[in-house]
Amino acid sequence: KNVTTTARTLDIGGDKGLSYFSLGPQENPYLGFRAHRIYRFHPEIFITQVKAMLRAARNSKDFILLYPMIESTDDLSFVQGLLREAMDALHNENKDYLHGFRQGILIEVPSAVWNFRELLEQVDVACIGTNDLLQYFFAIDRNNSNVNSGYRPEHPVVWRMVKSMVDTAKALKKPLSVCGEIAADPYFIPLLIGLGLDSISVDTHSVDAVRRKVSSVA
Repeated sequence: KNVTTTARTLDIGGDKGLSYFSLGPQENPYLGFRAHRIYRFHPEIFITQVKAMLRAARNSKDFILLYPMIESTDDLSFVQGLLREAMDALHNENKDYLHGFRQGILIEVPSAVWNFRELLEQVDVACIGTNDLLQYFFAIDRNNSNVNSGYRPEHPVVWRMVKSMVDTAKALKKPLSVCGEIAADPYFIPLLIGLGLDSISVDTHSVDAVRRKVSSVA
């Protein structure tokens, strides 16, 4: 049986800090330097990690390179340009690496939802990153106890948004999955299945509970 391996390119910024990499002073880090925005100043970070990923995955039968926090087709084109640079460097170095792989995007900002068809046409797969998407969608810091009651994944408008992406993915015949707290919450599993999602990503601690819920409703 083939095993699909998905590797997400580095997403630092917001609540994901690194002690050895300063992003400088930011009044609102969630709207500041994150993911591909950093690569515009430090493209070598993306190129180095992608080279390592493709080298490590050179014997993989099904490998997905997943780009987080993509906001527009311009962002995607920029990242894919760096990917080509990474592959050219591997070729010039005579390094063995994986040539045939799939590319995917994480949908984590509202602009990507509105631009979903155009984005999905340029990649192979997509994943809805519910944690960040809903945080930006509701303009709520879900880690702030003063306002996190406004973080409402059960709200019907959330599910209309998800349904629109499911319909687009099915029309384009491309895989769409979901990750984040919604995916790991058994309460939402029937909704995800009912909307037509057939792939979810959860951490290892949630697998058993999610598997039991899927078995009970599928």
